[in-house]
Amino acid sequence: KINLNFPKYTGLKNNILENIGDMIIPEGTSLEWEFNVKNTDSLFFMLKNENKKLIPNNNKVYVKEQIFSNINYSISAVNNHIKSSTANYKIDVIKDEYPKINIASIIDSSNNKIISNGIISDDYSVTRLTFNYTIYKLDSTITKYCEIPVYIKNEQKFHHIINLDTLNLTPSDKIAYYFELWDNDEINGHKSIKSSEKTYQELSISDLKN
Repeated sequence: KINLNFPKYTGLKNNILENIGDMIIPEGTSLEWEFNVKNTDSLFFMLKNENKKLIPNNNKVYVKEQIFSNINYSISAVNNHIKSSTANYKIDVIKDEYPKINIASIIDSSNNKIISNGIISDDYSVTRLTFNYTIYKLDSTITKYCEIPVYIKNEQKFHHIINLDTLNLTPSDKIAYYFELWDNDEINGHKSIKSSEKTYQELSISDLKN
């Protein structure tokens, strides 16, 4: 019997497998094998190139391991008279994926606004979304960001508007902007992805005169 204790951040319910050796599990899952043995003096458990010799207690043997990558393991039992055949198994690990972000932005010139609509998603959950922008002036550069509320779920639509009038842009000023999204990966640390950078530039004085 194998007790599967999934990382809490996945939101998956822990599970128990019986009489199954091969498995597919999320990265960072903690496994506890429980062997019920008969006529056995010792059990050999080979994992990570380490062959553990385990002595049964009341005909039971327990093994605990946290798994982070694809791995093979094998089991054999021994008593004073015979060694059993070796059973070989494989564990495939599902790596935590990067979050995904899909953005469409337009310039509303009549209201002087940048309007963005997007969809964010992750294999488990997104945790943070920011709108980041840099204003390039003739004599200075200003970089800022703002938080966009996200819900703790694996996919969400969002809507964001920035009013260019509030940025005090002057002729020829340029603004470059992008969104950045983080997931909830607790094994490797929260991973982030950035949308493609877009730009907007105010007309120059000569353009305005023309």
